[in-house]
Amino acid sequence: MKFLLVQNTTFVPTLGGANKANRALMEQLAANGHSCMVIAPGVSKVQGIASRERFTEELDARGIQAISSAQADTFFSNQVEVHALVSNAFFRNVMKEKIQAFQPDLILVSSEDPAQVLLATALELSRKVIYICHTTLALPFGPDCAYESKAQKELLQKAAAVITVSEYLKDYLSRWGGISSEVISFPVYGNIKGSNVADFDKGYVTMINPSSIKGISIFTSLAERFPMHSFAAVPTWATTAQDLAVLRNVPNVTILEPRDNVSEIFERSKVLLVPSLWGEAFGQVAVEAMLHGIPVLSSDVGGLKEAKLGVSYSIPVVPIKEYTEQFDDRMIPIPVVPEQPLEQWEQSLQELLESRKHYQEVSVQSHAAAKKFVEQIHIGTFETVFMHLNERLSDTATEIEVDAEGSVNGSGSVSRLPSNLSADKKDLLMARLLEKMRSNKY
Repeated sequence: MKFLLVQNTTFVPTLGGANKANRALMEQLAANGHSCMVIAPGVSKVQGIASRERFTEELDARGIQAISSAQADTFFSNQVEVHALVSNAFFRNVMKEKIQAFQPDLILVSSEDPAQVLLATALELSRKVIYICHTTLALPFGPDCAYESKAQKELLQKAAAVITVSEYLKDYLSRWGGISSEVISFPVYGNIKGSNVADFDKGYVTMINPSSIKGISIFTSLAERFPMHSFAAVPTWATTAQDLAVLRNVPNVTILEPRDNVSEIFERSKVLLVPSLWGEAFGQVAVEAMLHGIPVLSSDVGGLKEAKLGVSYSIPVVPIKEYTEQFDDRMIPIPVVPEQPLEQWEQSLQELLESRKHYQEVSVQSHAAAKKFVEQIHIGTFETVFMHLNERLSDTATEIEVDAEGSVNGSGSVSRLPSNLSADKKDLLMARLLEKMRSNKY
């Protein structure tokens, strides 16, 4: 089969849970012989890539060769053809062109696009659109969304199918959106060795993606209450400049660079804190930590209770229920954060930090539960679902006609196209270069 994924977050680098899940899905489909294409931002200030030059450096550091046009840098990531856009303004034209040329069997649209621009464009071009729901905040309905929109809700209801990541989100979609969905666990844990690396005698009390919605206030308060212990913060997609300033003012907090390979973080961690205050869709990071044997203290909001897999330490919080009309420097709606009770957090962390026996018991339980969970996840589940969806939709899918607006007039910066060529010859040369890349599977 042929799959096209469009998402509003970077495909490379891959630091957030939704990005990781989508990348794992596409690369494993490609490994099983399917043709996979991705259209995603390359330049994204929200994802920490502020310029095309910075993105090119990121590719170079990973040994990825790219062909550059005026609109995108194109490369292969484990057999997946990726069109990393220079600007989100090019999404519409590139989607038109690639859908016409690639003729995907299914178009997958990821939910991290609150304005639903990608979904609207995909539905305009095809009826074979599958909505991948990772993020409650981005939905246009219900108590855990940022902003409600009847029009966007109706748009989402037009998707041929919806796949989501937790029973919590399945219930949310049904209750507040009248939308049926299928829960499938993403095969995102395959690159994790699964060995228990927990060590009571060393390591940080770690939080990944410290931010208002993720509960940075709980993290910093605990660091202040445990001044003799070392804490670590790993800033990713939601961490603002203000968050970083707050973290730097706490003496026992070390800021660690994010890593695509999260094992590098957990090998330096003793406990993971996941004090999220928003409607967490699942909490993939909790499973990742537990797979390393790292005890996890998490809030009990959204799908985090599912992600804890029955292991102790799901702690009640007062969840965010309101967002202002302002956006922070990561383009996330600024929430109204309720004051949080800290007693249970403090007591739970103290139990893990002061009792070797208890720490080791929770570590073993966490590791066993995570291994059992991961062992039942398989890419074949997605393949079966996608095959049935394609069969059901094939009789009703419409042909796509793309006008001249969808064409790409290339000029480049990684593999440069000669500037003296006509537009037609540039397109032909680009096609030949891409074909060569496909044969080499960079």
